Amino acid sequence: ALPEKVFKAHISKVYPLLSKVEQSFRVDAQLDDEIPVSMYGLNLEANVVVADKKNVLAIPRAALMKGDSVWVKENGDKKKIKIKKGVEDDTWLEVLGGLTESSVVILEK
Repeated sequence: ALPEKVFKAHISKVYPLLSKVEQSFRVDAQLDDEIPVSMYGLNLEANVVVADKKNVLAIPRAALMKGDSVWVKENGDKKKIKIKKGVEDDTWLEVLGGLTESSVVILEK
């Protein structure tokens, strides 16, 4: 109905049943603003922001191995380091511990 319009809302409940076909969850949300009457009763697609952090240390998810470890280059050698993960999405993950800004993470191919 309004493909370019953004409606802000707050989620009050997430139902724990994943629709595997649609890759979605059902949620109950309260919209922050009024919506057009013509939209009542319609389904919608939403992007849910679970955290909004600035200036964090993040690495590509592709660098993560089992056991929350990554390979780093240290003094010319390859070394496996365990990290503490924070917020993550499909592409990136926040690193809360185990690495520094100067760490050189090795991506395995």
